[in-house]
Amino acid sequence: MTNEQKFGELLAKKLSDIEYRPDEALWQRIDQQVHKKVLWPWLATAASIALIAVVWWPLKPPAVVQSPPVSYELAAQDRQLQQAYLYADSDAEVTQQWQKRQQIIKEMAKRP
Repeated sequence: MTNEQKFGELLAKKLSDIEYRPDEALWQRIDQQVHKKVLWPWLATAASIALIAVVWWPLKPPAVVQSPPVSYELAAQDRQLQQAYLYADSDAEVTQQWQKRQQIIKEMAKRP
């Protein structure tokens, strides 16, 4: 047997006879530290809900903007104008398309 093993056995024998009981107040303090009531998660959740309510509550949904009604004739004329520009028609043909478009707009203005 080595000296370290002998020392370990001797120490174990001596310490086995000693009985140590901590004070009851110490156990209470340990218990309080281990079983602390944690309130911050609840408070953080409540604060975030309140913040969301304050920020989002007064916001109104965006107003629906209705565009003026576009007639089928005007839409068709716009398509013809786009094609005229796309196919590089002559200036006279493009001007004629624009005049037709202006005529359609004037007729739309006369309608109720």
